[in-house]
Amino acid sequence: MLFLTEQRPKVSAEKGMKGSAAVNAAVGQKWNALSKEEQARYYEEAEAERRLHAQLHPGWSTADNYGQKRKRVRRRAAATSRGKNVKLWEKIYMFVLQVVSCFHRTLANVSLLSSKYITP
Repeated sequence: MLFLTEQRPKVSAEKGMKGSAAVNAAVGQKWNALSKEEQARYYEEAEAERRLHAQLHPGWSTADNYGQKRKRVRRRAAATSRGKNVKLWEKIYMFVLQVVSCFHRTLANVSLLSSKYITP
């Protein structure tokens, strides 16, 4: 990782690559081209980093990063939420139309009945 973080910007600038997979592959080829002594230097640096981390964080273990489920935060777009509200209002509007039309039909029936049986 130390070699990768050191070499990634250089390789990206040299070859004009932007994709991380291509850059990582090129850095991997450079790593394999290094001699064992040069690779050993990076292994020693990594070991020193591990020791320093162990001193700074004595109770830390890799298991601390695993097994903790984080609740997924859903972010709704404004248009989506408006769309749902519009659908709800459409349903309410249709219901009101049904109630009003039913009321009008009832009034029409009542007026027909009253005109049939009640004479002025």
